[in-house]
Amino acid sequence: MTEEHLPSDKKSSNDFILHFGEEIKIEGSGFSFHPISGLKLEIDDSVYMYSEDGNLEIYLMGDELPEGVSLAELNNDLAAEFMENFDNYDLFDAGKESIQGVTGILNDIQFFNAEEEGSGCALVCAPYAHQFVFLLVISSATFWERQGKKVFDALKAQIHFHPQFTPSEEETKHLEHPDLTIETYREIQPQEDFLLRIEKGDASFLLAARSHTVEDRSPC
Repeated sequence: MTEEHLPSDKKSSNDFILHFGEEIKIEGSGFSFHPISGLKLEIDDSVYMYSEDGNLEIYLMGDELPEGVSLAELNNDLAAEFMENFDNYDLFDAGKESIQGVTGILNDIQFFNAEEEGSGCALVCAPYAHQFVFLLVISSATFWERQGKKVFDALKAQIHFHPQFTPSEEETKHLEHPDLTIETYREIQPQEDFLLRIEKGDASFLLAARSHTVEDRSPC
């Protein structure tokens, strides 16, 4: 995003002030947001904002959380899908970050496209048990170092979540802790094995089981 494509009151790199428009709710996606003034805006089931020269790109989407997919896997998949047309890119685990108090998984992005180097971030979180929101911001490496991360941080504060997919009665009690990863196995026979995933950064896990009757119980 070159200086001439910034609004006139934002051309100083020392006084870069973001302005946001009226809130827009994305129906069926579980979130609303305030668009950044001065950027092009395309809205379908997702949101795409970009500078006139295409040097700054922002992608925002929300959907139902796929069953059995961790947030880390989802972040990798969505970021890779967006970056697939770039000449070369790498995703790096950058720990955790939050949107509106909801903890999510963060990736740093480094890429090359048309001999230009770029950087960015991708963040996914699950504000409710059955849905996720994904945010990706990339720009030229020069703009990212100077202002890009500020754009990313400022935009996070302009996103608000709305429950979109009705959770089951069993999952409702977990909504107050949306950073928890919950895996449910409906039925496991005594002779069967099961796989419990533990993600990098997990602090603890709890395993609980129950049987329909006392007679059904088997020793572990």
